[in-house]
Amino acid sequence: MHPTSPEFLAALTTDHGCVVRVDLIHEGAVTAADIPIVGGTVTVDAQSDIRRSLSLEIADPTMFPGGNSAHANWNGTLLGIEGQELYVQRGIRFTDGTVEMVPLGFFVITDIRGDAHTGPLSVTAQGREYLIKQSPFDFPTNTGLATSPAAFIEAQLVEAYPTAEFVNESTYGTYGLLFAQWDTGEDRWSALCEVAKAAGAELFCNASGTFVLRDIPQTNTGNSPHVWDVSTGANGVLISSVRGLSAEGVFNRVVVEMDSVGSDDPNALSWAQRLIDDPDDPLRYGGPFGKRTYLYTTDVTTELGAIHTAGELLRSYSMPHRTTTLTTIPNPALDAGDCIRVGYQEGVDSTGYLYFPELYIVRAVTIPLSVEGVSEIGTVDGRREG
Repeated sequence: MHPTSPEFLAALTTDHGCVVRVDLIHEGAVTAADIPIVGGTVTVDAQSDIRRSLSLEIADPTMFPGGNSAHANWNGTLLGIEGQELYVQRGIRFTDGTVEMVPLGFFVITDIRGDAHTGPLSVTAQGREYLIKQSPFDFPTNTGLATSPAAFIEAQLVEAYPTAEFVNESTYGTYGLLFAQWDTGEDRWSALCEVAKAAGAELFCNASGTFVLRDIPQTNTGNSPHVWDVSTGANGVLISSVRGLSAEGVFNRVVVEMDSVGSDDPNALSWAQRLIDDPDDPLRYGGPFGKRTYLYTTDVTTELGAIHTAGELLRSYSMPHRTTTLTTIPNPALDAGDCIRVGYQEGVDSTGYLYFPELYIVRAVTIPLSVEGVSEIGTVDGRREG
């Protein structure tokens, strides 16, 4: 979750105002500040190639570029699709009149349409991953000179997007990687995400416009810290919840195969596995759930990295697919990958069922850019706290 003051989250449960700001950015500079908007939505989805997306309605039709070409009369204050970005923030106006803003992302404009005389203009924009996806490899590329997954990823990001900022927060991002190569024209972003996954990590662009490499979030690795309490009742932010449970995509064994392209033996193949062998676990390998194996093949990891990757993937794929969709008061600081604590109603109901708070990982969240909107939060990995 994006850092906020202690008062920010507290204000979500009481009286507060909504403040939204949208700025037009070109070549790193604000060219039109605080653009009047009708409404819109920011979607953050960890399962999408491009984590953040924006749908926006802009009130002023004169911001539509005119002329025979979109850039013919661009004067810095008009919308455009030649690298223009929208920087979106949403915040709180406290009862004393002070304002605290939270970034929702930098979005590359990809589509503009609407009545150029009366408006509004509908704008679609994508997170900065879009810039990397639109820059495939210009020539055959390999990991031969890279010292680590993080080093390779950073070099390739800057190659495609020279002003890209990158941080490595992963456990194995600085470990070695094996030789791998891609042909001219292959998707650079997909290749970088593959390198990240082989290190047991995920790669994305955050709300501040920085590319981040970090371990795949989990709630079943001990006492995971939660960043937000979502509850019902007085001063609660939870409006509704819908639950689901599926066995599809659940595995109790993961095998990581390493195609050692760069070794002395071109046919060398090494592998690592992790499986559930706890006799008390209902998902144990060979138990009533059967023998369900997820096979992951990669050529961009070391043996140690493969062991780590197998463990991380097993934690992800051995979770029964518990999905819960929450409807809540919007929290613009919330991010995909965050761990939240959901308290439905603690105590014992008429059937003797005891309720406990549960921890969830946020997979997707929508943030409305209007006062009357609510957020939908898609989650997985619900488990009791403690």
